[in-house]
Amino acid sequence: MILIHGLYSFPWMLKWIGQQLEQKYNVVYFGHNSVRYGLPTMHALHELVLSLNKQGVKKVVLAGHSMGGLLAKKYSQMHGDRLHYIVTFGTPHNGSKLGKILDSFGLIGSAGESGITQKITEETKIPFLNIVGIIKNPFLQKTLPLLAESDGTVHVSEASTTHATKEVFVDATHLGLLTCSEVVNEIIRFDSEQTRSK
Repeated sequence: MILIHGLYSFPWMLKWIGQQLEQKYNVVYFGHNSVRYGLPTMHALHELVLSLNKQGVKKVVLAGHSMGGLLAKKYSQMHGDRLHYIVTFGTPHNGSKLGKILDSFGLIGSAGESGITQKITEETKIPFLNIVGIIKNPFLQKTLPLLAESDGTVHVSEASTTHATKEVFVDATHLGLLTCSEVVNEIIRFDSEQTRSK
């Protein structure tokens, strides 16, 4: 399993979830410069997948948080035959209002090309688990109504997609998804479902 971090993030931020998943998978972290997204990013990810294939790994899984999920999705559109399935969590599949605001101030570099600021119309053709975070704390929702129906960063309408094989909602903030046992459990459950269906 290759874990891919999001915008303004680093591989070490995925360490907790990686350690939980290491009990079942061989976990590899893909580091990238999120504000310099482009073909070199996708090429580096492809080289990593190819190196795992050469080591005998036939069932590569990409799991991406936030913008990392967009990278996983784009890669699956290009090289889906090399993947078992993908997982996205806290990912703005329909573009992000916050991403558009940051872009208007020139703060995301070329990351907008990943799909942060607009909906990706082409869909993946391989199995795809989408995990959506949502804050269910009534106090926060009443005091900060902008957080209602969101994970605090990505709105549910931005993260939800009808194209996922399976979509689940978990009670977690955007960064909370990185240390959420429900996310780990859903990935393991989806893996079992995919193994049974093969």
